[in-house]
Amino acid sequence: MLKRIFIIVLFSLLSSIGIYAQKKEITLQECTALATQNYPAVVRYGLIEKVKEYNISNIEKSWLPRAGVTIKGSYQSHVTEIPISIPGMATDPLNKTQYSAVVAVNQTIWDGGVTTASKKEAQAKAISDVKELEIELYSIKERVNNIYFGVLLIDQYLKETEVLGRELDRMQNKVSALIASGVADSSDLYPVEAQKITLNQRFKELQNNKNSYLKVLSLMTGRASDTTATLLLPVLTKTTSQEILRPELSFFESKKEIAKIQSLYLNNRVLPKIGAFIQAGYGLPGLNMLKNEASGFYIGGITLSWSLDGFYTRKNDMRKIDAARASIESQKETFLYNARLKNASITSEIESIEELSITDQQLVAIREKIVESSSVKLENGATSVTEHLKEVNMLDAARLALGKRKIELLKAMSDLRNNLNQ
Repeated sequence: MLKRIFIIVLFSLLSSIGIYAQKKEITLQECTALATQNYPAVVRYGLIEKVKEYNISNIEKSWLPRAGVTIKGSYQSHVTEIPISIPGMATDPLNKTQYSAVVAVNQTIWDGGVTTASKKEAQAKAISDVKELEIELYSIKERVNNIYFGVLLIDQYLKETEVLGRELDRMQNKVSALIASGVADSSDLYPVEAQKITLNQRFKELQNNKNSYLKVLSLMTGRASDTTATLLLPVLTKTTSQEILRPELSFFESKKEIAKIQSLYLNNRVLPKIGAFIQAGYGLPGLNMLKNEASGFYIGGITLSWSLDGFYTRKNDMRKIDAARASIESQKETFLYNARLKNASITSEIESIEELSITDQQLVAIREKIVESSSVKLENGATSVTEHLKEVNMLDAARLALGKRKIELLKAMSDLRNNLNQ
């Protein structure tokens, strides 16, 4: 029984080790999503929503009754008197010392649509703030792209370096065999050994550069740096659509919507307002001015008020809004102009890379044949180690150029999609 348990536990441990030993694979989409989530400005989404709620709550409170208390005391040099005397009727003169305490409550019934326009403006500004934040977050894509494809390019160089290393090992074995057979001199190994040292230096330098890129990517994504992780080549195809769907366009539209609501607010501001009121108080005298004693009182009614002040500046305010709309439209057109120029540049770059990639492939195929021929000549003593090494280096350079072009093509395609937001 114990033996069986031991075997099960051992199998589980080995399985776990096998799982963790596997290299982790990371995609460009994952890096972009993690970098966006880890960006400090993301918290502003919640803050924008809170500010919007506070603003709307404050605006809605304008419909609440407005209450106030007024207390007044005064002394008058003269008071109202009746200039005639009525037989059999005695009237006391009013007291020159007067006081009153009044509680007034006012309730808006219709404000001309000002509150509705203010709420719409608060909501529109919140949407605009979100769109502006999306622009800032969108810029992360380009930064992640540069780092991600930088790592892919280094990986490509490392692969070609390993290929060249194996080729140098084979070459070293051949030269050693020639030395053993007396066809070559021991000094013929020196160029190969020197080339291997140079290759090792290049490998270490590339590995250090890759680790530096991965550390930056780790900081951006908030993910622990893992030098064993494999960054997968993105599967991309040429996009045929040139439609620009960038968040900047939504931002410009949100600004236009704000200007539209501000126009509505200006129109509503000059409309008359209707309200109701009630006042209750106690004072000397009360509402009956002829009764010289303190008493309580109340007044209630409907008010219609129409302030004409808004008409003084309305025309200029409307012109300012029209100028703001024109400015927004100009910014939009400028953005689209620059975006289209960049699209044309990237598209031209893609076409150029595709053409050069074809000749790169042809060049690599020819260089491989040249190296094969040179290798046979080396075995037969018809060429020197130095000459053969030159051909090997030229093949390495051709392979590096082809590998670089492959990554550049993928990056250009990704850049085009990012510029279009597709």
